[in-house]
Amino acid sequence: MWQDDIPPQPVHQVEFVFSGVDNELVVLTVDERPVFEARLTTENWTNEFSGEFGCLMSGRYWVNVKIGEAEGNLWFDVSQETTIYLSKRRGVMSFNIWGPDAPGLD
Repeated sequence: MWQDDIPPQPVHQVEFVFSGVDNELVVLTVDERPVFEARLTTENWTNEFSGEFGCLMSGRYWVNVKIGEAEGNLWFDVSQETTIYLSKRRGVMSFNIWGPDAPGLD
């Protein structure tokens, strides 16, 4: 089979939203490629929003996130528009993944 015979996979918008970051360096790596690095802080603690990064993705990915000294890894498949919320609580990385067809939310 020729490479041209394989239809491309659809791409989807993926948003990475950081919350509750208190003046710390945030590094986001996807499949061992650094895609986002910034020192973030939370201006308004009522909503805990610290910053975001978005990109187009399709297929299976390995994501590594560092917030200060905390680090976490996540494998996930992108098959629809997705938002991944990332935060650190008491030194532990937290991931919350949301999409329009999230199970149990209908």
